[in-house]
Amino acid sequence: MKCPAVALTIAGSDSCAGAGLQADLKAFTACGVYGLTVATAIVAERPGAVLSVEAVSDRSIADQLEAVLHHYPVASIKTGLLPSARSIAVVRAALQSSDAPLVVDPVAVASTGTTLASPDAREALIDWIRERATLVTPNRAEAELFLGAPISDLGDARDAAMALQRLHGCAVLLKGGHFDGPEAIDWLAMGPTEAVEAIRAPRLPGTDIHGTGCAYSAAIAAKLALGRPLLAAVREARLYLHDVLAHPCHWLNPNVPGIKALAPTSET
Repeated sequence: MKCPAVALTIAGSDSCAGAGLQADLKAFTACGVYGLTVATAIVAERPGAVLSVEAVSDRSIADQLEAVLHHYPVASIKTGLLPSARSIAVVRAALQSSDAPLVVDPVAVASTGTTLASPDAREALIDWIRERATLVTPNRAEAELFLGAPISDLGDARDAAMALQRLHGCAVLLKGGHFDGPEAIDWLAMGPTEAVEAIRAPRLPGTDIHGTGCAYSAAIAAKLALGRPLLAAVREARLYLHDVLAHPCHWLNPNVPGIKALAPTSET
């Protein structure tokens, strides 16, 4: 049997499994790749509430990276929560010898508003993105933090994606799920000489769902591991995300859905 492509996620653990490492692994599996993990933090949360965040030690992060990077053919890497400048430095050093595509989901604040990363993490992350990232995937709030300016509408979002591409020197996917309108439009800026691509999907009702950004960025990383070009990887990942958003799970509270991140994809 042919072994599947391998993708690595470096992120926080989410106890309700809607986001973080757990969501990433579900997306990897659904997209047909084998997932490896490095845990950077233990987040006790449920949709709508974060109870606590405990960073994993730098030594443990380094050991986990050693355990996977030198024993598996890692074809793509995705990062989520990197809780401090020190944890970023550990990851940065460990990945210096890897040329696998790197998708950075710049998680700093939970959807509940809870701060997950330390104040020193943002500048360290920006420096690393400039050096190493293939793609960074901010949502509206994260993009506003990077730019230090509000993004009021989809027109602003397109301009912001271009500004972030110039700032970071890598491709930027500014996710449009937090804007109004009949469509959810994400803006993909791949380079200063390339047109900004609109990644469109019908807006589904009630899709403010825990873990959406994690599933999206993990699916992109999975598609890159399968050898897709960046634009194709993003488009296919967006189709996957639409599938999972169309079928959210409701357990105890029907007003707080969780993402069902095991939907089949149209192509792997």
